Amino acid sequence: MSQPAEPTRTSRDRPLKWAGILVILFAVLAGLGQASKVFLEIRDRDREAGELQAAADRQRRAGDFPAAWASLERAAAVVDRGGSIARLAGRSSDGRARLSIRTAQEDLAMAWLQNWQPPGQPPAPLPETLVPTLTAGAAAASGARKADLLAHLGWEAALRGGPGGEDTSDAAPESFFRQAVEADPSNPYAHAHWGYWLAWQQKLGEASSRFDAALASGRARPYVRAVQLAALLLHTAPASGTAYIAAVADMIRNGEAAFAQLTAALPAAAQIALVRTLFIDAADRRPDRTAAAYAWLARLQEAAGDQEGALASWRSVLAALPPEAPGPLADRARAAVAAARPALLR
Repeated sequence: MSQPAEPTRTSRDRPLKWAGILVILFAVLAGLGQASKVFLEIRDRDREAGELQAAADRQRRAGDFPAAWASLERAAAVVDRGGSIARLAGRSSDGRARLSIRTAQEDLAMAWLQNWQPPGQPPAPLPETLVPTLTAGAAAASGARKADLLAHLGWEAALRGGPGGEDTSDAAPESFFRQAVEADPSNPYAHAHWGYWLAWQQKLGEASSRFDAALASGRARPYVRAVQLAALLLHTAPASGTAYIAAVADMIRNGEAAFAQLTAALPAAAQIALVRTLFIDAADRRPDRTAAAYAWLARLQEAAGDQEGALASWRSVLAALPPEAPGPLADRARAAVAAARPALLR
């Protein structure tokens, strides 16, 4: 009787091979599931961080700087969240997200400092991480960005040591301003902040040169004007008043929309007295500024409710200008006089 054929080695190994393949397939499927979960985590994390950044931007625009700072800190925490596999898989995405958040924090820090000390109010508390944020940003940046950050570090030091501030023995504002100008010679923030610091020390000639340089840059002009006018109101010396009105006259000639900003800095009644003393009643008043001074006086009288006085000032603008003179001052004066005629005829 013949013996049954013994299974070949190949036939004996086939079930083991299929088992191995199945194990590999299950491992691959499990890995794919885990990878899908990881990428979903990354997607959700990026979405949450983006929403927090968007919220911070809205809060910054609304002037709620503490809330904006808190939102960005939460966004940074969200990006740092997750296991090692998720961090490895999302490394490039995390790098972009962290850079975006750091840039937003630097921008917020600068905006916060620009609004840190409203006129007549004590400085508001600042987060302890604000200055380190600017310092780290300045160390990593170059050109105009580096100068912007350095200029705001100097501004923080100047405001702490300026009117109503603290001692600045641990910080030298001018060293920051000088470094900023070295990085970007025309930087408006560096020149404007430096000008404020010099004006506080009653160095008006040097301050004027800095403000001229800041305005010549063409960047951030409304902010530069706000710093300039605030600086010129630090002292009651005649030179400060003259420089203030000169700046106002220049703004009027250039058609800069800043009336609300100026009346917020100094009440209309006080400015009326200043304009009259320096540019209208003075025996040595400068003819080239007379029309601008009368125009500013008219705007202030309108704000104070003195319509008759404003009309008289607008007529004085036209009297100070050549007949049929073109330009915004003449156009505004003619419009004011024309608008008043129907009321006078009634």
